[in-house]
Amino acid sequence: MIEIREIKSKDTIPIRSEILRPGQNLDTCIYPHDDDCTSFHLAAFSSGEQTSIASFYLEIHPDLEGSIQYRFRGMATKVAYRNQGLAGALLTYAFEKIKALDCNVVWCNARVNAIQLYMKMGMEICSDEFDIPGIGPHFLMKKEF
Repeated sequence: MIEIREIKSKDTIPIRSEILRPGQNLDTCIYPHDDDCTSFHLAAFSSGEQTSIASFYLEIHPDLEGSIQYRFRGMATKVAYRNQGLAGALLTYAFEKIKALDCNVVWCNARVNAIQLYMKMGMEICSDEFDIPGIGPHFLMKKEF
């Protein structure tokens, strides 16, 4: 059974480190705006184990329209739990929460390997591929409400 819960920013760090920043200093797992009062962090739990995470920030992207925008980043699922619907359940929960905040658009800088999931969630690519040094190729993606 999948359970989605709000967590503290510090509780995202183990999975951020393991999946998104392997071998890097733990400081790279602390993101700007992690502790803003408008930010929130979610985790999917399977059989009581935290398996998937993402963080959500009230942040405007200059190339997108919409007066209230949320960005998500740090989306990661432990390898053993992938393709089980955890990330999709987490995003479904998050998008409903964000929509209730009268948000116009949610966006992210998507890693290439996450594009298919995000497209299934109703997001669209809205940029050319770009590289984030030390991390790799990404696309800007958005979902309008």
